[in-house]
Amino acid sequence: GAVGLIVVNSEDTLLSPGDSAREGSDIEIPVVGIRSSDAEQLADGAMASLIFQRVAELDGDDRKMVRSEAMLRGEANTLAMMLLDDQAPSEQILMEMDLLLSQHELVRASFGEEMESTFTLLEIEDVIDVATVIADNLGAHVIIVGQGMFVLYRASPSLGDRCILLQPTEAETEGDMLPVRRGSSPGAPSPGDPSLRASSV
Repeated sequence: GAVGLIVVNSEDTLLSPGDSAREGSDIEIPVVGIRSSDAEQLADGAMASLIFQRVAELDGDDRKMVRSEAMLRGEANTLAMMLLDDQAPSEQILMEMDLLLSQHELVRASFGEEMESTFTLLEIEDVIDVATVIADNLGAHVIIVGQGMFVLYRASPSLGDRCILLQPTEAETEGDMLPVRRGSSPGAPSPGDPSLRASSV
């Protein structure tokens, strides 16, 4: 059998393979997506490599702290916002989100008021899929998932005293790892602003 799968986009933009039909739970081989121009550089039999940044997980206390900060910013209307355009290239969405995370650490992404006004289990699963793909691509955490929206967090040490202070992990205190966090688990329900309330998933 195959040891991995490379999905080549027919367009020259990044492609993040997903499982919208939810039929791939038994797939155990790695799956990656590449641009059409990347495929042109791959010769038959050539060797290629992917490099993933080693980052730490958020522990339970840190996740609660970040989620609380997101709620506070939402109530104060200071939470960075991004409207997701389903017609925009995925690479553009990733670039915009990457910039916002660098500037604010916490970003609320929304699919628009129309989707937020309705709610079905299928839609919330779609939101989780999108949030997880973006988080995985950018080394971020999915902190909150709600109706037609989600909140991502990624530490940005360049913000200095404006960054969210978390307890350093044992590895970080020993100097083995930069304080960059990564994850993709949706948050549990939290009280506060209804527009930011996490859904139980």
